[in-house]
Amino acid sequence: MNIEKLYLELEEYIQCEHKNIDYGSLTPFHSHDAYELLLLLDGNVNFYTEGEGLHLNYGNLVCIRPYDFHRREVVSGSNYKRIVIHIRKILLEKLSSEKTNILECFDKVPAGRINLLQFDEDDIVEYSLLAKRLSKELASVEYGSDILAETYLKQILVMVNSNSRN
Repeated sequence: MNIEKLYLELEEYIQCEHKNIDYGSLTPFHSHDAYELLLLLDGNVNFYTEGEGLHLNYGNLVCIRPYDFHRREVVSGSNYKRIVIHIRKILLEKLSSEKTNILECFDKVPAGRINLLQFDEDDIVEYSLLAKRLSKELASVEYGSDILAETYLKQILVMVNSNSRN
């Protein structure tokens, strides 16, 4: 059996997208040169890496390392809604401090394995709002938009890592 694998290169240091894909959509295994956070908002979805597969539920957040091949399969229903954030390693290292390792949520499991978190409703609302603000600032050329984008990203990453530690 021949498995198609794609490598996708990130054009920016950060990308934040709210995506909606119709049922029946299947992505090939792919990897990125960036870390990825994927929060499921709606849909009946299976998620796979080369090492494992599992079913995602509402509020599941997946932390994916760069170059880890992964794919998703919409199993049934009408669509698949999620928030996807891609972040280059150089930026994550810059955002970390001696006290706070922002990469911790990604390094918690071995390469090729899935670090799956479950957010409660309050976390989903807060994460969604921060991601919306992040997207807006990333698209802006206004004074201060770069600093605001970095601030929202830091808030998201602290939330994810706090959840990962519990």
